[in-house]
Amino acid sequence: MAIKLRSDEVIKIKTTLHPMFHRAALVWAIFWTLPVLGAFGPGRGPQVISMLIASILFGWSVFALFYLRYRFNGYFVTNQRIYIEEGVLNKKVRDIPLAKVNDVEFAQSLVDRINKTGRLRILTGNDRGTVIREIVGVEDFREAVVSSLVLHSKAG
Repeated sequence: MAIKLRSDEVIKIKTTLHPMFHRAALVWAIFWTLPVLGAFGPGRGPQVISMLIASILFGWSVFALFYLRYRFNGYFVTNQRIYIEEGVLNKKVRDIPLAKVNDVEFAQSLVDRINKTGRLRILTGNDRGTVIREIVGVEDFREAVVSSLVLHSKAG
């Protein structure tokens, strides 16, 4: 996650995906590995080893995918733009100038409120909006977007 700042640009807030997803994936990986480890016994060696390899490949690859997604996604609000970088192997970057933002929609379920996450939808004039889900401190991120919009509209 790297953002190259423009002249007179300041980062107001930086955040990433909420860690609950890679933690849930860790539980998933353990769930797939422990029963296989419990199956070790006399005369079951080759079968258990192949099951263990399969569970490690399946369960732990899910964890690795979620962890890498957590580490490589970045969300930034500056005094000039909203910068979104997503993806592990295939990168997707959205660079939204504050002048193009029309509205910011915010939604939270009960689970989202407990985890302090939620869904932001940044609406611009020519698209369906950019949706940001499950980021750390979604309310602070939203406030940073709104305050940057207010300051940007006063300056422009």
